[in-house]
Amino acid sequence: MINMIRAMIFDFSRVFIFPKDQAYFGGLNDLHRVLSESPNYNFSDNFEFNQELLEFILENQLQRRFNLYIFTSGVIQNAIPCQRFLNGYFKECFSGDKLKLKKNTPSSYLILAEKIGIEPKHILYIDDVRENTVAAETAGLPTITFRNNMQFEAEISSYI
Repeated sequence: MINMIRAMIFDFSRVFIFPKDQAYFGGLNDLHRVLSESPNYNFSDNFEFNQELLEFILENQLQRRFNLYIFTSGVIQNAIPCQRFLNGYFKECFSGDKLKLKKNTPSSYLILAEKIGIEPKHILYIDDVRENTVAAETAGLPTITFRNNMQFEAEISSYI
């Protein structure tokens, strides 16, 4: 499998960004949308980035060895702190809302594969929601269901 993967598509919420309130289990796009209506909203008071995962990507030069993308359902990635965090590491960020794609639908992954010009079997998809990785698998993409950094690093070793 080492030479099979040419691109990786990562989910954003709960892979690269988490709520600081660990008891919050709702959608991060919804939380950001509600909080941003407050004039005193400070993004970094409510969210934290998975710096360890980004460091793993940099240490293993994944951004140089593979085309890296984000596929997220909403718009939280457009917040300025997110743009700064993602800048320079990912070729493109796809929004399901913008493209009218559902992450739990296999055809969404075929559309993304066509957009980036790489066959599905050569794209590794990483998401924290098993329903989404099943949809990607159905479309022919190898997948990793993200649970934590340690598990991810162990599983990705067979692809890099």
